[in-house]
Amino acid sequence: MEGNNRSFQALLKSYKLGKGKPLKILLYMYKGNWSKLILSTIFFILKHSPTWILPIVTANIINIASYPKKYNVNELWINVIIAAVSVAQNIITEMLHIKYLSKPIREVEEKLRSNLVRKLQILSISYHKELKSGKLQSKILRDVEAIQTLSLQICTTVFPVIFNIIVALVVTFSKNWRMAIIFIIVMPISVAIMLLFGKNVKRTNTEFRKEIENMSADVAEMVDMVPITRAHALEEVEIKKIDKRFANIRRKGYHLDMTTALLGASGWVFFQLFQVIFLGFTGFLAYKNSITVGEVVLYQGYLGTIIGQVSSVINVYPIIVKGIESINSVGEIILVNDIENNKGKKKLKDVYGEFSFRNVGFKYKDSTKPILKEFNLNVKKR
Repeated sequence: MEGNNRSFQALLKSYKLGKGKPLKILLYMYKGNWSKLILSTIFFILKHSPTWILPIVTANIINIASYPKKYNVNELWINVIIAAVSVAQNIITEMLHIKYLSKPIREVEEKLRSNLVRKLQILSISYHKELKSGKLQSKILRDVEAIQTLSLQICTTVFPVIFNIIVALVVTFSKNWRMAIIFIIVMPISVAIMLLFGKNVKRTNTEFRKEIENMSADVAEMVDMVPITRAHALEEVEIKKIDKRFANIRRKGYHLDMTTALLGASGWVFFQLFQVIFLGFTGFLAYKNSITVGEVVLYQGYLGTIIGQVSSVINVYPIIVKGIESINSVGEIILVNDIENNKGKKKLKDVYGEFSFRNVGFKYKDSTKPILKEFNLNVKKR
């Protein structure tokens, strides 16, 4: 019990230290798991090494085959062995990479759900009445899953992109610094594309998330009210109400899908055109004997790697935005101060006496008219 309380205090501290910056909050959530994440990164570098080694080996083999008088045949077999070993080790290093990555991510996912439930148990009854149970379920289920997906995407997509780009630039720079400068031009353009669509993607994700929460709340309320609905023959009224909510989700979801598709398509078209132009440029240099045929393959391979990695970031950008929005959504519960102090509360074994209501009135917080007025009731002990 004490350990769970420490976990909740650590999460609360993460949100307070993060000061409204979701990615900073996410980093604080993984405090205590950095050693596993570092090991995961090391094994990732090893398992991903064929991506960097194979273009070099391919270029070497093409040059050896193109200029047999310049190279020894043994150099060809050495390159083949290096490529084979780098590929073969992928199975073991992939399993170790996922082992040390999955444990901390799943642990944070479990603690998030547990701490949300813990916070719900101490929130005031009035807060629970204001925030429908369906919305709370959405935060515990959907938002925590989105945060887990965000963590996974950062580790399996964003970090690999950084490593791949660094290696490609270093190798290319060592061969031809002019080519490296051309590669660098891709970066600001990709950032500009994400900034161009970023605000719209974030806004549509926020709207869609709120619609999902409202839908969850309405469905939960509908299920609870089924006996009363049937008793008053209001089935069609409830169906129309829920159908209207589903229609709103369909419209918001369609708008989100189209925004995401436009972002992905725009990035893909630009990068493919850039790669075609670059292929023509390097082909012209090889025609003029400024570079070798192997170098054409090497540069084209690394450019393809950079473009592929940057494109993957653009494609997962909506998922990252969704995860960031979910961190803010969970914070809406974690940071609420409307709590009841039930520490030391005694359990009742038996209840004696009777209850009596005299001229009781009640109205909701946002309503001007009371729903109860001069209510009188006696509940006697049986």
